[in-house]
Parts: sequence; structure tokens; C-alpha cells
Amino acid sequence: MAKSPSIWNHAKSFLGFAAPKPSASPKPRVTTKREARISGAGQPQYLASTLDVQRVQNALRAAERGDTWMLFTIFRDMVASYGHLNAEWGKRKTVITGNPEILIPASEDEDDKIACEVVKQIIMDCENWRYGLKHLMDATLYPLAAAEKIWEPVSNSENARYKHPLRFRLKEIAPIDPTLLCFKLPYVPSFGEKNDAHRYNPDDWESWLRFYSTNESGAVNYNVAATYKPDRAQHIIHKGAMLSPIIPPNFGGLMRQILFPWLLSTQGRDWFAMLMQKYGQPILVGKTNSSKKESVATMQEAFALCTQLGGIVVDQKDSVEFAAVASTDSASAHVAYQKWLDSHVSRLVTGSSLASNPEKTGMGSGMASQAEEIREDIRQEDCINLSDTLKRQLFQDALTINGYRGRAPEIVWGGMRAGEAATFTKMLMQSKAAGLKPTKRGLDTINRNVGVEFEIDKSADQPPLGRSINAQDKENNNAVKY
Repeated sequence: MAKSPSIWNHAKSFLGFAAPKPSASPKPRVTTKREARISGAGQPQYLASTLDVQRVQNALRAAERGDTWMLFTIFRDMVASYGHLNAEWGKRKTVITGNPEILIPASEDEDDKIACEVVKQIIMDCENWRYGLKHLMDATLYPLAAAEKIWEPVSNSENARYKHPLRFRLKEIAPIDPTLLCFKLPYVPSFGEKNDAHRYNPDDWESWLRFYSTNESGAVNYNVAATYKPDRAQHIIHKGAMLSPIIPPNFGGLMRQILFPWLLSTQGRDWFAMLMQKYGQPILVGKTNSSKKESVATMQEAFALCTQLGGIVVDQKDSVEFAAVASTDSASAHVAYQKWLDSHVSRLVTGSSLASNPEKTGMGSGMASQAEEIREDIRQEDCINLSDTLKRQLFQDALTINGYRGRAPEIVWGGMRAGEAATFTKMLMQSKAAGLKPTKRGLDTINRNVGVEFEIDKSADQPPLGRSINAQDKENNNAVKY
């Protein structure tokens, strides 16, 4: 089969001289079918209902040696059962996925501008763009989030609706279940001496990570010999947790720090419910002659019937009293303990507990603005991390397989809040009055921060703020030029 002409062949015909021959490099592999296909048959059972501290510790010890399926299953159950975690995590995710995105070209070069428009087409045609981003955002608490890039060929008739023709469109960002993540290989480095996929090389891309294979029904094969390597052309591996890079991913990321607060919080609810069920109602106290077995038996039978009939019949000489338990003290202690656990989780997820547990901090304390600044810092960090992952692992591939030479654009979500934007605009106006204006680089920074794409209005030729052309200058045809 004839090979398509290379970029250098195009350069020779266009420029009229022989360009140096590039080193041979394989074409990027295009994946059109999911490989990580887990089903209900491969999902581990729900573990949270039978967990205790010892089982959690066992899961942690196994994960620290690379076997993470049990720990990640507990993480799954945490997300499914802990409402406070979902509420706080949702705030961190939706501040990005719930905002419109803008794409900023890598430069003013025409190829880079076209590349930006091509990526915009790719995003518009993706069937699960928002859903895929939400999965990648799991890496803000998980140690990483993995997904597959699934492409679909574009026919000639379909290309008619595109401004820039495509060979392949991005069909979906297919999430990979954390159950399929395997980190055992670094702990047995000599396991795959004859197989590159089973050999640990710290210089490989995502060298710690392998994926468990699945059969046709979606059941998982937990044999390390059946695992396969992550591939840059096929996978997206996003890391967004704010932890030191030297901490191995199999240790659990930020979810590990939420593990015990979740366990105590959910177990505490059950324990409190049992407490209220047993001691929340008045307790019957019967008084009878304990030396008479018949009287004691009669009282016991009466108590047993009382739970069903709602009344009690005893001998005239016997007496029944109601004793109350100080359940309000227990309820207050439970509320305080639950509040502390939830506050701890809020600080880990959003950097502050003020939004989830409002407290009176006093007028002018500045706690609200400080909490908002912390959340904004976290949002910016999440945006930069996700943008960098998409730029390097998705956008550049989309351009390469579709034959475009431009560099991948940068993606930005949302922007400043109304108050911040007003302050920022005032600062720009004051800078202009001082004779300063942003450079092209500075304009890129403004676009990223504000979340709206600006450009310099070259048609406007206005004098600096605070100064106007006087009538005398106009009359004498000697107007001041600015």
C-alpha cells in the first residue's frame, strides 16, 4: 500500500529545496472501540455495610503494595453513601464543568488559529464531553483518573458541515473504572523480563500504572500477566490531586484522608439511630415482689404484651413507672461530632468549611472573603491541571490524526466573578491613564483570568482617560495627536 506524502515532501514542493529527512516515527494509533469494558459482572460487591476499622486497614496495606481494587471499591462506596462528600465535591467539579469554556490559540500564527477552530469542532461533536470532563475531575480527590479516547471516521458527506475537514471525530471520552487500575508491577520489577508490558521502567509514561483486562461479559481478570500498559495514543491519564508527586498513586490520594471521617460519620449515624431506638423513648420500670416467681413471670409477660398492645395489666399490688434517659445530651454530642467530621471533609475538598457549616465570625472578620479566595485558588489550580492534560493528551492528538500542523490551543473555563471583574477592569483603566497597556502576552493572561476572549480594538483612537482635546486646538488645526 502506497504511503501518504510526509510533511517534508510537502515542504520540498512548496519551498523548492530538499528538506532534511526526518527520523521514522510510527503514525498515531486511532482507537475506535473501547478496550476497558467492565460490566456488573466485574463490579465488586458493596463493602461499606460490613466494614470495620480492621478491614479498612487491610485494604490500605494491600493498596500500599499495589493491589488497589479493594481500596478503590471502598472509595466507590464512599461516594455512593456519603451525601456531604458529594455536595462538597460537586462544588469543586461544577465550578469548572458548569461554566462555558473558551479556547485560546497557541499564537497569532494562522496554523495555530486554524488548529484552535479544529479543536472547537472536535469538542462540539463529542457525545459525552461534559460527562467525560466530570470523570477526569475525579482526579481532584482520587490519585488519578483514566479514560480512553474513542474516535470515529468521518465520511465525505459529513465533512460538508465542517469548516475544516476531519478524518476522525472524537466520539467520546470513555471513563475507565478505577477497579481496573493495577499498580502491582513496581513491586515485582522483574516479573515481565520477556514482555515489555510487564516490565517496570520508571522512564515510561505512567510507569506505575497497568490496566486489568476483561472478558467479553465484562468480568475482570485480576492476573497481572494479563494486564496491559497505558498508551498515549489511546488513553488520557489526569492527575489533579494536590499532593506531593513523590507519593505513589496506589496510596489513595486525598480520598485516603477522607476514608476514616466517612467511616466514623456513617457508622455514627447507625450507632445514633440504635441509641435513639433503644433509649429515645421512656423505659418501663416494674416493681413487684421478686420473691414470688409467679408475680415476676406475670410482670414479664405483661411487658412482652405491652410492646404490641400499647397497654399493660399488672396485679394491684404491683406498680409500673416510666423512666426517661437523657437522650438530648446524646443527640447534642452526636450533632457536634457529626459537624466536626463534615467540617474536616469540607476543608480537604474545598479548602474551607465555612460554606458547609456557617458560623458567626463577627463583623469585619474577613473569614468569608478569605474562604472565597482559597476556593478561587483551588479552582484556578484545577483549571490549569485539566487544561494541561487536555492540551497534551487530547487536543494535540486530534490535530495530528486529522493532518493539521498547528499547535494545540489552551482551554479555559468560566472566569472572574462580577466583583472581581469590576475591580480588574478598574485596574486596567487606571493603567491606561498611566500610559500602560497590555502586551499580546498580557492579553492572553487577561483572557484566561476573565474567561472572555478579548482583542485590542485598533480602530479606536481615543485620548487617554482624564484628558480631552480642547476646542482651540481643533480651531487652529493643531490638535494634539495621541
